Amino acid sequence: NGGTPINVSIPLRILVGDINGSGSVNASDIGQTKARVGAAVDATTFLSDIVANGSINSSDIGLIKSKSGNSLTLAGGRDEPPLSEPQIIDQARLPEINRQR
Repeated sequence: NGGTPINVSIPLRILVGDINGSGSVNASDIGQTKARVGAAVDATTFLSDIVANGSINSSDIGLIKSKSGNSLTLAGGRDEPPLSEPQIIDQARLPEINRQR
């Protein structure tokens, strides 16, 4: 709309095998992928195809099992909070939000 462009820093943390977005790889991720074996890879199942070969199979389960026990941590060793719904942030609040980080 002709406004002044702003720079925004968006941290991204990826945890291979964390299918359900809980911040850790565990039996829930393995079980969810096992339940999807043979299912078509689409917008609802693509996270289970972690070897990205176009099918959900034992290769995906094996990779998730090999990552079981891993979790995301923040600086200082604090656990990363689970994923939440995206939030719309008013651009006017960005300086305030950045100061809090």
